[in-house]
Amino acid sequence: IALLAFDSLIYFNNVIYKYKNIPLRTMEKRKELFSVVFLLTIFILLASLSMVNNSATFDEPNIITSGYSYWKTGDFRLTFEHPPLAKLIAGFPLLLMNPQPTLPLESEEWSASETPEGAFVQQWPFSQNFFFKMNNDAETMLLYARIPFLLIGVLLGIYVYSFTKKLLIEQQ
Repeated sequence: IALLAFDSLIYFNNVIYKYKNIPLRTMEKRKELFSVVFLLTIFILLASLSMVNNSATFDEPNIITSGYSYWKTGDFRLTFEHPPLAKLIAGFPLLLMNPQPTLPLESEEWSASETPEGAFVQQWPFSQNFFFKMNNDAETMLLYARIPFLLIGVLLGIYVYSFTKKLLIEQQ
């Protein structure tokens, strides 16, 4: 359906430009810009619907909890087996929530996670406790944590477009 709509918009775009005295180069730039904006809009729409309608993946609460605990405590004990950048990105929007979610820092899972072995075992119950037992709004936390990755996807789309355009210009 999206491709059919896109083709018909391009067709009507061509019809409109035939009757105007617009230079071909300007027309091509407008088509190009229209195509990029159209495709990014479809991406944003589909990703937004997916963000709102899908439940958490099996490790998403763990990653979000780890990132949020990194920001709040400066302690990198949870999910230490992966680099922290994606977790920090996922946890940052939770700092902007009002009221901010409460970390169960007095729980036995947090205390037992001081050693690497304990952290590996306790990261799962700690994140489940944080998301579902501390009266935190799990759906809102998931939505807030997913937004930065949508923005990264849009930026990546713009980058791929500009890189491809430069590559094509160099080949001509």
